[in-house]
Amino acid sequence: MVSDQFTIKNPTGFHTRPARLLVDTANDKYPACEVKVLKGDRVINGKSVLGMLTLGVKFGDVVTVEVSGEGEA
Repeated sequence: MVSDQFTIKNPTGFHTRPARLLVDTANDKYPACEVKVLKGDRVINGKSVLGMLTLGVKFGDVVTVEVSGEGEA
């Protein structure tokens, strides 16, 4: 498993457009991997737009992205 933390620098947070970009990238480039996004005690599927939007990521929040599976590096 590979993981890294990111601080959200977009002033409007993680709304539909950036969520869609992350989900599309996860699905296109890492189809055989499981992608999780963590914020606090919440964990969501990083390949789900609805999951990303319900996470409620705002400007300045720190999220962790975990990728596991074939091609995770």
